[in-house]
Amino acid sequence: MISTVDERLVHQWVPDELWELVAPLVPPPPRRPQGGGTRTTLYKALPELMAPEQAKARLAAQIGVLPADQRALPSVEAYDKLLTQRAAEQP
Repeated sequence: MISTVDERLVHQWVPDELWELVAPLVPPPPRRPQGGGTRTTLYKALPELMAPEQAKARLAAQIGVLPADQRALPSVEAYDKLLTQRAAEQP
């Protein structure tokens, strides 16, 4: 993700007077044609573009509407029985 620099730091590093001298020497950025992306590309990029707080809140809202897990917990009786048998077999 592209990091942003505080505008105050930019003015501290390159004051307006210096920029006025240097700006004519800097070539313009290359033209980048837009488009051609797919819907999948957009969906993959959206989480990175959203603010973390928004993404977290949206995820919590989506998880809140999911149905509760109704599966029964596995029984550990078979494992306990096996461990007891093995312990009895060892001298």
